[in-house]
This record gives sequence, structure tokens and C-alpha cells, in this order.
Amino acid sequence: MQFVVPKFIEREMKIFGPVTMKVFMICLVFVGILILLYFNLPRKTFYIVLAIVLPLFFASFFLKVDGIPLYQLYPSLFSFLLSPKVFVWKGRGKFFKEIKLKRKREIPLKKGKSKLKQTQILLQTKRG
Repeated sequence: MQFVVPKFIEREMKIFGPVTMKVFMICLVFVGILILLYFNLPRKTFYIVLAIVLPLFFASFFLKVDGIPLYQLYPSLFSFLLSPKVFVWKGRGKFFKEIKLKRKREIPLKKGKSKLKQTQILLQTKRG
């Protein structure tokens, strides 16, 4: 019999409603930044920035992905976006034709020398 093991069992103390102390402090920082922008930007620019940032702000604190608040996923997002990526092309697609190559005649190895030495000679002379 398999038992379901709960994930994310850590609970933060809530101040009011779904707002925890961490969310409340980040909200205060956000409001402080908005106040600075309000007094330093032209009104139209401020309202455009507000219209873009405000829904993202509320979504980040009240939406959850797999039981994790969205604001806890931001560090992973930024590390993924800023880290170098490796793209590997496998070349196996339905758009590619398979081409059979003709085999070159194999050069027989001379007896008496070790295979490692013969391979080294072949690589140096590019006969193979």
C-alpha cells in the first residue's frame, strides 16, 4: 500500500487573509517604489508602468503553481533565463533523408608494431 506524502508542508504565519509577513513586507517595498515612480515620472508614463506592473504584482502573490506561490518561482526563472544553455541537435527528424555512405577500403595494419603505435601513425599521416 502506497501512502501519499505531502509536499510543501511548511506554513508561514498569516497576518490577515492570505497575506503572510513576507508578502506584506514585499508589498510595502512595492508601494514605496510606486511612490518614488509617481513623483519622478510623468503622469502618462507612470500610469502605463502601473497598468503593466500592478497585475503582475497581484498575480505573483496570489497565484500558485503546484502549491508554490509564484513569487517563490522568480529566482528559478531568472537563473534559468540568465544561465548559458546548451542546444544539442540530434539530426533525426522526418525532414531529413538517410544517406548511406560508401565505405573506404580499410588499410591493413602492419604486424610487428603495437596497435596503438600503428593507430598513432595512421592519425599523423591522415591515412584513414
